[in-house]
Amino acid sequence: MACMGVDWKGHKMTEKHPKHGAKNLKLFQLAYQLSLEIHRESMGWDKREQFNGVAGQLQRSSKSICANLVEGYAKKSTKKDTLHFIHVARGSLAETILWCDYAKDLNLASEALSDDWALRYEEVSGLLSGFREWIIKQ
Repeated sequence: MACMGVDWKGHKMTEKHPKHGAKNLKLFQLAYQLSLEIHRESMGWDKREQFNGVAGQLQRSSKSICANLVEGYAKKSTKKDTLHFIHVARGSLAETILWCDYAKDLNLASEALSDDWALRYEEVSGLLSGFREWIIKQ
């Protein structure tokens, strides 16, 4: 499935720089910024939360969204493969929103911060759905 020369939501996707292709998407950029914010914020939480606790899980799931977008875009071998990675990214996104709830309910993150993250991840979800629909139509 070639994406060369095609625009999706105003973001030109070409094969000139396959390593950076997904990074040009607003979808990726928003998810990436959120994962950085989550990482930085959660590094200040209780050290017991860092590895297998809420902080570690939240860091991993937020980064997984980005990683799956990059991997799915880079492979571009078949529509089925690309949709698989989008599906996995969607699962990681849902997991991240759940971990945001845990962070709030366990008083690790303020309600305002957790709700802000969840709201912004809803925007990522909408963009991810749009990207999925675009791939299906190709």
